Amino acid sequence: MTVNGIKWRIVFTDNPHDLELNGTVRLGITDRNTHTVYIHNSLQGDLLKKVLLHELTHVWLFSYGYDLSVEIEEMLCGFVDTFLFDLSDALNKLLESKSTENRMNTGV
Repeated sequence: MTVNGIKWRIVFTDNPHDLELNGTVRLGITDRNTHTVYIHNSLQGDLLKKVLLHELTHVWLFSYGYDLSVEIEEMLCGFVDTFLFDLSDALNKLLESKSTENRMNTGV
């Protein structure tokens, strides 16, 4: 995938070395130096979506030059992986409501 002109690789792996950061094996890691996202191969369903959203948020931050402290970056990625689908649902409901309201006001 390419983000802001930077090509990123997404690698699904079982190799603990790929997923290790500071001595801890993680479910996902984004390596800004190699432009590679490593995702644990065993993930599925909602957990896979959550981890991918988290790591893709890192990708977007790095690709657009955001240089945040680790704490702030992780908080932002955690917010996105937790609330993106809720925000998307709320947006869709608001747009649907607006569309229904417009049809009622115009008699369509």
